[in-house]
Amino acid sequence: SSDLANNDLFLKLWHEINYKSIGFSMKNREHAQKSDNKWFPFNKAGEFRKWYGNQEYVVNWKNDGSEIKDYRDENGKQRSRPQNIEYYFKESISWSDVTSSTNAFRFYPCGFIHGNVAHSVFDFKNDEKAEFLLFLNNKFCSDLVKILSPTMHFDIGYFNKLPMPNMQEITKKVSVDKLINLAKNDWDSYEISWDFTQNPIIRTEQPNLEQAFNTWQQQNADA
Repeated sequence: SSDLANNDLFLKLWHEINYKSIGFSMKNREHAQKSDNKWFPFNKAGEFRKWYGNQEYVVNWKNDGSEIKDYRDENGKQRSRPQNIEYYFKESISWSDVTSSTNAFRFYPCGFIHGNVAHSVFDFKNDEKAEFLLFLNNKFCSDLVKILSPTMHFDIGYFNKLPMPNMQEITKKVSVDKLINLAKNDWDSYEISWDFTQNPIIRTEQPNLEQAFNTWQQQNADA
């Protein structure tokens, strides 16, 4: 069976289509179907990025994906077979299949459909979200990943072998929500984000471009 992400008919960059036809923050499939939107955010994994981001694609899931489910080849065989649809639109912690030298796990809020190459963990409690992300983006976990999966692939089977320690004491000292928000603000500072509002250099409100750039550079250094 093929992942629906392989079909360019149903997958687009969000700026390629009418923005008003995108349904954001859907809580579940029923909510999405009732919205009458055609396009919905799609988690396609993407490049190395921690905490938040890599939100560029949308997928045609109009009427609970009826067009995808009915898409067939010239012999009438179903070409696109959505999988694990019971997890669609749930919030998740996700990572790309191909790992680099350091782990990059991200939080995705509710409203996303997930592709096969974007491995994800669902149904965690809010306090578990903080514990999971702190551990998963830690250097110690990176070393464990290399031991468990010496190849460039880290799928859900390897993930389930990770020993999840109790991180409650650390989460009292480190705000994961703040880390997520910092990553989100960074992501939203560029036109690639559908939540982009203003270029961060312009936002510094300096009298000329050189001063604006220097101020923005200093703000990044301080962060």
